[in-house]
Amino acid sequence: MLNLTFIALLFTTKLDAAKPELTLCQGQFALCAAATCKPTGRMMPGTKFPEVVCECPVLPGPALADVTGGNMQGDCTAPVDPVTKKTGVWSLFWPQLNIPQKLNGHWRKNVAALPHNCPATNSSGEQVQFAQCFSFACRNVRKVEGVTIADCYCPAQNALENQTQFAVQAGQCQSSICSQYPVGAPFVVPADACAKR
Repeated sequence: MLNLTFIALLFTTKLDAAKPELTLCQGQFALCAAATCKPTGRMMPGTKFPEVVCECPVLPGPALADVTGGNMQGDCTAPVDPVTKKTGVWSLFWPQLNIPQKLNGHWRKNVAALPHNCPATNSSGEQVQFAQCFSFACRNVRKVEGVTIADCYCPAQNALENQTQFAVQAGQCQSSICSQYPVGAPFVVPADACAKR
């Protein structure tokens, strides 16, 4: 149930003020909702945000997309890696209570992904960033430990002004995940599932 709240609010995370155009896409997609990411050292092309790369599980569709958001080009046509020319997948969303995740260095297929909140600043007062991967391209689709994954390239963002927290599904409710560029959204989960475990 909490995942439905999460999906409804994910669509407020567009990088511009344009109205999202939600579309149901068929075929495989990357579900980054419970992923953590690493900075690439570059800026996300076409944005003012740092770029991060996230290893995300690839699942069968359908899934929801914002075909005018991220770096989609107006429809569900799969992205093509400009270097290798291989077909990739889009990072899209579908409500899932269990998502394949990398835990302690190993991929597991069926892991609870409970929504919880991360602080927007760390103990030193510096802003903590999260990745916003909805409708961004992923490449290098491969199988690792029985889980199909892809590398998704996403912008890292800060919580909105005057917000003290942001919502994530990564990390099995561990607060240490908050400093690892988790995929998230700039809102607070009203009923933190981790507090009820």
